[in-house]
Amino acid sequence: LVGFTSLVSVIFIGWLLKTPRLFTRLSLAFVIAGAIGNLIDRIYYGAVVDFIDVSGFLPFFPWVFNIADASISIGAVLLLLDQFFFAKPQTD
Repeated sequence: LVGFTSLVSVIFIGWLLKTPRLFTRLSLAFVIAGAIGNLIDRIYYGAVVDFIDVSGFLPFFPWVFNIADASISIGAVLLLLDQFFFAKPQTD
């Protein structure tokens, strides 16, 4: 998983550096940040451990979540929105 995550991160960083649109860059930044966060956890701890339980503070929010995975999910949704609604069709 460390090798695969590293490879995908490098590919996405290349895409980030080539794209001129700010919304695409923001979307990719969320995905890359989450992937690198999970990568650091896997290297340092051997597993992803950055889970947060806020149910003690927010009783209406009983779920435990992972910041890196939330970042990847937000970035993926933003990337889909960007590609389907904001991207201009290419004309050759």
